[in-house]
Amino acid sequence: MSNTPDLKVLSDSGRGPAHVILKETSGYAELIEPLSKGLTNSSRIVLVEIQPITESNWRSLTEQLAQLLDSLSIRTATFIAFGDSSAIVQQLALQNLKIIRKLIIVNGSTRPRPSIWGKIIDRIEGFLPLGLPLRKGGNHFDSRPFLQRIRCPALIVTTHDAPHETQRQARKLSIGLPTAWSIQLNRPDSAPGDQLVNLVLEFNEVAAKCPQKRAA
Repeated sequence: MSNTPDLKVLSDSGRGPAHVILKETSGYAELIEPLSKGLTNSSRIVLVEIQPITESNWRSLTEQLAQLLDSLSIRTATFIAFGDSSAIVQQLALQNLKIIRKLIIVNGSTRPRPSIWGKIIDRIEGFLPLGLPLRKGGNHFDSRPFLQRIRCPALIVTTHDAPHETQRQARKLSIGLPTAWSIQLNRPDSAPGDQLVNLVLEFNEVAAKCPQKRAA
């Protein structure tokens, strides 16, 4: 399988429209395993593992992801991103929106986990009325000012146990993305993996072009 230094293709199976699943090196197995199995009958499923994403490596990881997709001959796909990997997909969308047919974000964020300095800036900017003035020219990534440019259909999913900050980020994504829907998975005893599979299958029916936001 084709890999880059910080990205690894764990599996590539099935035939049909491509679905690229992105995860960091740990977590979400209880959701990803049913998802991979549930979609392979109708789709090509590519599972990509990414090294932990930080404020210093997000740019390199985005470039490596674009190169990896090219090596796999993926020209357009539905992307399913878990956790901080969603920041990489958002940056990819801002660089080349045509490659993203639809976007599904699970417990996502508008940026990689911040450093201590980033958290200090967050606190200071919380008192300022001018947006994100302290970040200009830095190496950070924060999609909040650019979400309106990502005009593909987007589904924002949170798990039942998502921390408060994750839920807050989900609200920012669902409000900022022009064509987004949001939903929370039920408790673990309700088989959240199967719930996610059903959600993705339903979301695949949403028109990729000119979707109606908030439509049933």
